[in-house]
Amino acid sequence: WAVLHPPALAMLKNIANHVIFRSKDLLALNKQAGWVTQGAAADGQSVLASLSLLQFNEPQPPKLLHRLDKNTTGVLLLARNEETARVVSTMFANGQVQKRYLALVLGVPAADAGVIELPVGEAAVGKER
Repeated sequence: WAVLHPPALAMLKNIANHVIFRSKDLLALNKQAGWVTQGAAADGQSVLASLSLLQFNEPQPPKLLHRLDKNTTGVLLLARNEETARVVSTMFANGQVQKRYLALVLGVPAADAGVIELPVGEAAVGKER
């Protein structure tokens, strides 16, 4: 076990309280805005680093199957074994996973409904998106 500082302990507890589905193969978290999925926040915390310490009685830590941006809320999926990680990662890569996004807006949109068909954003130089 690594030595955990109080902020990291609080995050671990917070993540454990946000488990919304748990099976022998998958773990689903209700990711909160502000949680860094991978990499490290200014205080060194991330969902990935925290979950590596919470194995939920499994021999290995869960594996992150995708990421959500820091200020995005949503369901974050983790594999609890190598086989599930391989299968679900392949499904993501082949476009077999359907994702839905909901945006909350302030004010009243001009149209009652519509479709926005624009890229999410431009990729940084040297990175594909």
